[in-house]
Amino acid sequence: MRIQGPQIATSVPNRDILISKQISVMLGIAAFTFLTAIGAFIRIPLPFTPVPFTMQVFFVLLGALLLGPRYGTVSQAAYIVLGIAGMPMFTLMGVGIAHLTGPTGGYIVGFLAAQPVIGYIIGNNDSQKENILRITSALVAGLAVIFFFGCLHLKLVTGTGIREVVMMGLVPFIPGAILKAAAAGAIYITFRKRNRSLGWHW
Repeated sequence: MRIQGPQIATSVPNRDILISKQISVMLGIAAFTFLTAIGAFIRIPLPFTPVPFTMQVFFVLLGALLLGPRYGTVSQAAYIVLGIAGMPMFTLMGVGIAHLTGPTGGYIVGFLAAQPVIGYIIGNNDSQKENILRITSALVAGLAVIFFFGCLHLKLVTGTGIREVVMMGLVPFIPGAILKAAAAGAIYITFRKRNRSLGWHW
């Protein structure tokens, strides 16, 4: 009995910690699924390109940093699935699979593809100091993936040349992308310093 007592006493807190982490992860996934959708409604149309300026990239990058490759991918997959299923998740209240065949469909695919890339580069960093170079590399790689898929799909949809596609789908968005990445990196570093025990980045 003296051996079993401490074992029972310690098993309950361990179970509570596991449940707490699972709830935290689920809330994180749900939060970034819908934050990505909210980012689609913060929209500024540009007259020289069919691709609008939105805040989605900011939430996509931040979610990838905080959730890690597995749960970041789940959050963006849920975003796409809910949009295809009919919920107004895309820009201009777009719904259904047809929206993914439009000029911005490639960027949405890029949101999903960027998650494992960013999460893999960040890794499971448990050190007390954040590696700025690693974070910067992860964000740059994530942006490269998003714009690669976005521009590739835009070329297929519009039938224009590479130079025209780059001018429509990449160049106008570089300054904003840099600011969004910097903001996401700063928030991630601050969050990690204060909340290392939440366990989102598994």
